[in-house]
Amino acid sequence: PRPAPADVRVWVTGHSLGAAYASVLATVLLGTQTKPLHTANLLATEPQKQLFALGSCLAGVYTFGTPKIGDKHMADHMNTLLRYFDVPFNRYRNGNDIVGVLPIGSDSASKAQSALHGILDWAVATSDFSGSIAMVTDFATIGKEFRLNADGRMSVDETLCEELRNTCYNLVMWPLSVVTLRHVGSLDFTKARGWIVSLLIPSFIGDHFPAGYLYRLAAQT
Repeated sequence: PRPAPADVRVWVTGHSLGAAYASVLATVLLGTQTKPLHTANLLATEPQKQLFALGSCLAGVYTFGTPKIGDKHMADHMNTLLRYFDVPFNRYRNGNDIVGVLPIGSDSASKAQSALHGILDWAVATSDFSGSIAMVTDFATIGKEFRLNADGRMSVDETLCEELRNTCYNLVMWPLSVVTLRHVGSLDFTKARGWIVSLLIPSFIGDHFPAGYLYRLAAQT
């Protein structure tokens, strides 16, 4: 492949569905770097050569409101590549944004440890749909998670206790966040109506809008 200029750096980013696309692209780009250079030169098509060149310039992945895109095997493989090539993959989750934990998968199960594993084991053993249950609980995350909390803190790769505590706090503080911002998504309103809007739009949906990410990221600087 054509070598990329030494000063070229590629950052991949996205929000929500765009974050999922960004995760897939990063997976493809890093995957190209695992093939021997002579093999890539001989067998690759021109688009594949371009991906190889882009992959060699990948400097980092920064996503916001990122759903899980693969199973635990895929996530473990990707995390290994990220460490090997020293490429940061930072997933930002705003407050109680539910998209960041969907689909519910093995990450959640590992946090709950024995209690949840016991429930899942019982379900698999007693259900006629054990194959489907195993498939649904096999999604996992890539990279490192940074959670933007309502009190201005940024927590990194939370434990189960930290996640429960921050979820409750973000839930309680959600009405105040709405009133402070005075808009949720494309809705603009007065401070007085903000309290009503906060009751109609729950935090796990409202925290997914890009405006909330911008507000809390700005508070970190």
